[in-house]
Amino acid sequence: MSNNFSTYPGRFPCKTCKEEVKTIRIYKNTGMGTWMCSKKHLSEVHVFQVGYKKKKDYEREERE
Repeated sequence: MSNNFSTYPGRFPCKTCKEEVKTIRIYKNTGMGTWMCSKKHLSEVHVFQVGYKKKKDYEREERE
């Protein structure tokens, strides 16, 4: 059974109570990073973009 996330060490503050957490989980299929403090507060952050953008995503809209 393979996991769809990887864990990494570091220092990550809880967004609610500011407690320092020492590991983060980064999910490969969504690009989200999550960590949980001892008080069970879940913090999330978008780490990377999954997939790719198309050419039309970069084109500007023409103004009148």
